[in-house]
Amino acid sequence: MDKSSIECSPMTPFLIVSNEICYQLTLVTVVVALAFMASKCSYNVLRQWRTKLTILVLGCDPIGLTTVLIAAKSCKTSKIILLEEKSRKFLVAQPQQVALDARSVQFLKRLDVDFDNIEGCWQDERFCTPLGVLQEYLFSLIERQNVNMEVRLHTKLSKSIIDSLCLSKQRTLIVVCDSSSANWSTLLSINDEFVQESCKLYGAVAKLERMDQQQIPTPEITVNRLNLDLSAYDGEFCIPDSSRLTFHLKIFGTLRHRIIALVCPKSDSNLLRQLRMTANPWIMRNIFQESYNAYRLKTEPRLTDAATRNVKCSHRLFEVKLSYRRENVLFIEEDNIVITMEGHAARSLNLNSGLGVNLGIRALENMNNFITNVSHSDSSAAILETLIRKNKSAIKTSEDFIRGGIHTVMYC
Repeated sequence: MDKSSIECSPMTPFLIVSNEICYQLTLVTVVVALAFMASKCSYNVLRQWRTKLTILVLGCDPIGLTTVLIAAKSCKTSKIILLEEKSRKFLVAQPQQVALDARSVQFLKRLDVDFDNIEGCWQDERFCTPLGVLQEYLFSLIERQNVNMEVRLHTKLSKSIIDSLCLSKQRTLIVVCDSSSANWSTLLSINDEFVQESCKLYGAVAKLERMDQQQIPTPEITVNRLNLDLSAYDGEFCIPDSSRLTFHLKIFGTLRHRIIALVCPKSDSNLLRQLRMTANPWIMRNIFQESYNAYRLKTEPRLTDAATRNVKCSHRLFEVKLSYRRENVLFIEEDNIVITMEGHAARSLNLNSGLGVNLGIRALENMNNFITNVSHSDSSAAILETLIRKNKSAIKTSEDFIRGGIHTVMYC
């Protein structure tokens, strides 16, 4: 068949019509598919936008109050309930000083914390302030948030409170920040087991209280590579030690409430072995006295022998350990409740160095994403995936600290 016969074929009009129909069908299919995808995406966006959580925070320490700020700014909450067993008067009167490192300061600034309006002092990029002052400011900042919030002080977690949360059809997120009360672990059926891991350090702590001194924020004093001469004592202190044991000294707190912390790395030193096993409590007292007098602020009075008798201190070096929950999240599917532990409820250090706040705030850096993911999860599998990521993040925070974080936070 030649070219002319093809052009004059009676089948040509049919082929043209078929092509037009296929084109129109394809176009309609594409339009319908795009419309379906657009409507589905719009539905998901609308559903996520409308999804709200009821958030219950247990504990009004800096970790709990910071969690409330994060929740208030997440736009994913229908109601925030803050529960605390103690009174506000007690919380804002706590004298111990905390030092927020540069990372914690920047994180709190993003939550609109104005350090210019907090009584404290700057030390490089660190901010030192009494714990009660910080909590009072966070309270006032929370009260200015335009959210549905209920603050219940002098109130313990009870079964009736949990039952009222279960009656709501909305998903509830419980953030536990208080470790002083054990009733919440029983009521929420949470395993109270902690994992203890060594920070490969040994330390001791002394607390000095002087009521004649002012209760004002004071810069921290840090001394690295401190050598102790204990040759005046008998025993192994007089034996030449081939390994030079160096200590890290930190003096912090207000002038009225001073804390002296001493740590050294784990080693086979004779001096370390003797300080760990000594039965003479005056050895550590004399170490703290001499260290304090040598490195105190010029405005501070010397620590006399008579005053040293009233100093509360460790009698020997102890191993510095971090205790943390291996599992710090929980999902109660039948009640639609998600639980997570933060702050001292999740981890604690057996050295009173002010690190509890810093480490706890560091763990809150992903709390906003966690709240969003919990609210958007539309199935049990999605929630479990969110909890697994949160658990891994919490464990990584603890493990990073164990690998040497105490030096970057405490002895920097």
